[in-house]
Amino acid sequence: MFPIVCILFIIGIILFCMIILPIIYLKDLFVKKTKVEEIKSEFEIEFKSDDLIIEKKFVGYYVKEIEDLELDVTLNDYVFKFRTTPKIEEIEQLFFDMNFFETEIGFFLISINPIPNGMTLWFLDKNKIEFKKIRDLVSSDWDFKRENDKVILFTETEKEEINLEIKIESPES
Repeated sequence: MFPIVCILFIIGIILFCMIILPIIYLKDLFVKKTKVEEIKSEFEIEFKSDDLIIEKKFVGYYVKEIEDLELDVTLNDYVFKFRTTPKIEEIEQLFFDMNFFETEIGFFLISINPIPNGMTLWFLDKNKIEFKKIRDLVSSDWDFKRENDKVILFTETEKEEINLEIKIESPES
């Protein structure tokens, strides 16, 4: 009885591998691949003050087939669009990583740029309503942390660990 059950189990596994797995593979060949898989979502308020409103919209997630964005194929993060009131045109033209870091004086955002330009760190001053480029970054999975009067942006690539310190000015200065 036991050998018959084992043989039937093995036959079942072989049939599964011969029938189901090729169907899954063929389905993937014929599914249309998009640059950023569009997800229908609405803009949601991320920040609101008397002078500034920042809205964020989920656009999609990183996929290996994205052709016009510089991405590390190990990433599986989300892609967002932002818009502001008053309108800051440059923000609305960019795709952003999911990292969005708020300080007393503003926000750090990371844009995903066209190949071969990697990523860019931006700062949106919520008091002056100014959007400025801080520096270019390598494409990686970046994170933020706060240490006293500094924001630290950090990542680990195949070659090295990278830590970037940004001094935060007090709102009074």
